[in-house]
Amino acid sequence: MASPYIYTDVLSVSLLVFLLPDLLRRKIKKIFFLKRTNAAYRFYSFLLGIGAAVAEIEPVVFHLWELTDDKGGSPFPDVLEKTNRICAALRERIVLELSGPPRFFSKDELRLFLDKAIWENVYSQVVHILAITRHKKNFNIQGSVSCRFRYQYIFRGDIFSRSFDSKDLLFSTYIDLNLLSIVRPIAQLIKQFLRGVIRPNIEPKKRVGIPLHGNHAKKREDVEGGIVALYMGKSISLNLDDRSDFFWLINSDLPKDKVTVVFYRADIPITDADLDLLDKNGIRYWFIGKTSPNRRIPCWGPAHIPKRRLLGPIGLLGLSLLRHPLSACVHYFPEITRLLYGFILWREFFVHHGIRLAYLPNDFDKYNIAIHSAIRTSGGVGVSNQFSNIWFSSGWLSSNAEVLFLFSPHYERFWKENGSILNSIVYTGYVTDHSFLAAKNKSVHLRNLLLNQGAKTIIAFFDENSSDDSYSTIGHQRVADLYSFLLQWIIQDKEIGVIFKPGYPKTLLSRISGCSNLINKAMETGRCLVVSDGKYVTNQYPSEVSQAADLAVGIYLAGTAVLESLLAGTPTLFLDLEKIYSGELYAWGRDEVIFDSLEGLKTYVVTQRRAGGKFNIHPKLAQWARERDPFRDGHASRRIGQYLEVLFNELSQGQNKEVAIEKANHLHRVRWGSESVSIWK
Repeated sequence: MASPYIYTDVLSVSLLVFLLPDLLRRKIKKIFFLKRTNAAYRFYSFLLGIGAAVAEIEPVVFHLWELTDDKGGSPFPDVLEKTNRICAALRERIVLELSGPPRFFSKDELRLFLDKAIWENVYSQVVHILAITRHKKNFNIQGSVSCRFRYQYIFRGDIFSRSFDSKDLLFSTYIDLNLLSIVRPIAQLIKQFLRGVIRPNIEPKKRVGIPLHGNHAKKREDVEGGIVALYMGKSISLNLDDRSDFFWLINSDLPKDKVTVVFYRADIPITDADLDLLDKNGIRYWFIGKTSPNRRIPCWGPAHIPKRRLLGPIGLLGLSLLRHPLSACVHYFPEITRLLYGFILWREFFVHHGIRLAYLPNDFDKYNIAIHSAIRTSGGVGVSNQFSNIWFSSGWLSSNAEVLFLFSPHYERFWKENGSILNSIVYTGYVTDHSFLAAKNKSVHLRNLLLNQGAKTIIAFFDENSSDDSYSTIGHQRVADLYSFLLQWIIQDKEIGVIFKPGYPKTLLSRISGCSNLINKAMETGRCLVVSDGKYVTNQYPSEVSQAADLAVGIYLAGTAVLESLLAGTPTLFLDLEKIYSGELYAWGRDEVIFDSLEGLKTYVVTQRRAGGKFNIHPKLAQWARERDPFRDGHASRRIGQYLEVLFNELSQGQNKEVAIEKANHLHRVRWGSESVSIWK
């Protein structure tokens, strides 16, 4: 007999149509849903009104941070492990089903793109199943239940059920009968495509936003062999003590007049002062898209690319639709078309401007695959770097850069496990360690501000971003409670000073709005500082704050700020309110190197103050930091700059990219050791 309880990821009209026979026969007692459409709610109200159904519908309200295990630990590591396992199994099926445009992308690159797209979807479905499992347990629903998920390419019930090892969850899928939702995105793409093919032939050709003055007026031969730097949202600065996207340029002898900064996000503000700085240094800039965030930035958009080049690959995808209607390429047709469009747009940009080197600070975005592929097929080299402490592998982190700068060999396995397509891995150390010395004067200034107000013990605190989204690991209330605790501590203890360094200062006050009164009281003491420069993300390095403190504290879930603080020489501890008990640090010393409560952290600080007030770096944490930066000399960005100088010079002299990379690898080994470069196999 079918279960009287139904769980679904989306309560839709299509699902209700499929369940209608069982609803009419009163076989269903309750339908639990994680999301619902308005149309489904109205349709079910109609069924109830005419007596065609009596089953109750009830939402499953969940947040990832609340789905703790039996020990009260965070579910995040388990979600990651299951997501990676399911993606690996799906990846094998994808490889067998691939049929796409090899003219533009290698099969491996297309697989990498689909892997990234699938990772996003699998992650959410894993959280859904975890929420269902917990809900079933909390409400003591006995026996097996039916889990009806809307059909997606990524949802294969057998693979998911094996990963959860639960016989009580019976997975099945249903087809979405709303054909309009399937056809609409494809129709929009076809409309845009045809408009791009036909309109240029019936209207006068024009270029969008090509300026006739400034750095952009240089002749093409004057910029041949240039470098593109993708802007990712940090400060636009060439100062050593600013947290800049261009740290690799600051400490190098690369010619700035050969550099072009490319903006691609309209939601990140770019000021006139930012552009004045670029103009002053002879650096050109463009915005890839239709509408730039500053009218001074010229746009490189649809009018610049020949849409006819899309005919071939879209035709191949069309044939795939006919031959393999359930293949991965067809299921992700709109996203693959966008990938192809981006590839042609970027390739035209690189070729037109003579770009030979493209620097992308990170490769999380799946569409960055198009950028690396575009520079590769135009004869150039795509470069990327690790910028945060990584402690897990996933397709989300994968890359197809030809050269990837990593902190140390410790991290290489994560990129091997996620299926990255690389040429060379170059070890450099922590990429912004030049900031430790550069920010020292600012650190001394911050410290004196608190000492002059009577602080005897100064704590630097690094937070992470939060969200009330169901899939977030850190909710707003948790951050508000954390700030509330520390602010009250400052108010009550006249010898404590705290410097807060939020990762996303722009949204902090809105995320902890209930703490405004406490913030005002703490600020009045003079022993509370909030380092909050930044238009989008923070512009200041963690080391600027940590070097002003006697003790620094950072969130275990990320760990990048903690790593930087330790490398800068400040005693630093982990705070793990998410309770990731599977982490190795708990074996090293709970309430010594890692704390799962604010009360425990406060007790530790008070005890150390009574014992003399001296804080030292724990030997295990010192070893932890050494494994992640074998150099620890403050010259990581210089190493990157040296490598890029060799690579750029070789490419500018007409060498092919293979020879240029080999030369740069050789000189890096000579300078920094035979183990400082790893060739990808």
